[in-house]
Amino acid sequence: MKTLVTGATGFLGAAITSRLISENVRVRAIRRETSRMDLLGEFTDAVEWVQADILDPVSLEAAFDGISTTYHCAAHIGFDGRRDVEKFSQVNVTGTGNVVDAALSAGVNRLVHTSSIAALGKSMIASECIDETSECRPSSIESEYGKSKYRAELEIQRGIAEGLDAVIVNPSIIMGCGRPGENTMLLVENIRSNGIPFVPSGATNVVDVLDVVDGHLRAMESGLTGERYVLAGDNLSWKEV
Repeated sequence: MKTLVTGATGFLGAAITSRLISENVRVRAIRRETSRMDLLGEFTDAVEWVQADILDPVSLEAAFDGISTTYHCAAHIGFDGRRDVEKFSQVNVTGTGNVVDAALSAGVNRLVHTSSIAALGKSMIASECIDETSECRPSSIESEYGKSKYRAELEIQRGIAEGLDAVIVNPSIIMGCGRPGENTMLLVENIRSNGIPFVPSGATNVVDVLDVVDGHLRAMESGLTGERYVLAGDNLSWKEV
């Protein structure tokens, strides 16, 4: 039996895939024809690749054949522009629903879904602690990305109601070595080039990508079905970040 990773060519998915292979797990991963596999480095050839897309349910049938466990990391991360809003709905919500359906059809033993702390909503009160019980409340302060990740969690819960064994993890802002111009690497590059003219007020939470990988593997091993687990590191002001 094998483990399937969606989003294996991306920042987090590549880190999870690399860890699994280093621990002698048989990994199958989906990729599109245009996917770049540079983040996997020496582990690229150790992956069983299947050309598929989470927006194409038919292609997922072959990807899930013979799969025991799944890490669903594929997602769209953008900056809330009009084009991003549509992709948030397609990739993060519809795509997750397709993955859930494929996992149910294939009889997958367990699925770990990568959500985000953005799905937990924002607090306007400094003393209010956001945790696994928090819910994203419809309001103007919630990002379109956060709303889509919350709706993706509803797809996971729908799958659980239909018999899927699934666990949800909610990482904060993930830091680590990634692809230039993408994710938090873009923030690092802008700071290095003095491309950020001012530091915003407020604070956030950041976590190392390797800690997030650990959290995924622990969720797979011992997480409770249907539970959320926040994967967070340090609460820092934006100046500290």
